[in-house]
Amino acid sequence: MGSAFYAIAKEAVIKTWKAKLSPANTVFQAEILALKAAIEWANTANEEVNIWRDSESSLQALKSFYVKSKIIQEAQMTLLGNARIRFGWVKAHIRIKVNEMADTLAKEATMDGIRASLPFLKSHLKNKLLQLFLMHW
Repeated sequence: MGSAFYAIAKEAVIKTWKAKLSPANTVFQAEILALKAAIEWANTANEEVNIWRDSESSLQALKSFYVKSKIIQEAQMTLLGNARIRFGWVKAHIRIKVNEMADTLAKEATMDGIRASLPFLKSHLKNKLLQLFLMHW
C-alpha cells in the first residue's frame, strides 16, 4: 500500500513525498500518513498553503478532540498555532487532474516509496491471532 502527497505552485510540482506501508495497514492509515506529511511540509512554507484531500474521514479525524491514534495526534500538534494551512475536500474518482496525479503518486509509492512503519490496528492483530488459533486447533 502506498501513501503520497505532492505540492504545486503556479502549476508546477514543487514537492513530492511517497511512503510504502505494510499490506496489513489500512487505506485510512495511508491517508492520515500522507496528510501528516503534507502538514509537516506546509508548516515549513513561508506562505499560505491549501491542502486538498479526497478522504473526508481523514479531515474529520484531524478536527476531532477524541483521538486515540498517535499519528493523528502528531498531525494535530503540528497544526497548533499555524493559521496559514487550510484544508479542503474534493470528491474522489471524478477525474480531477490534481487528485488523479496524487493517486498515481500513491500507486508508485508501493514500489519505490520510503518505508513507513505504522502500528497495526487491533482488529488486524485479533484476526491474525484467530487465524493462528484455528490453524492449531
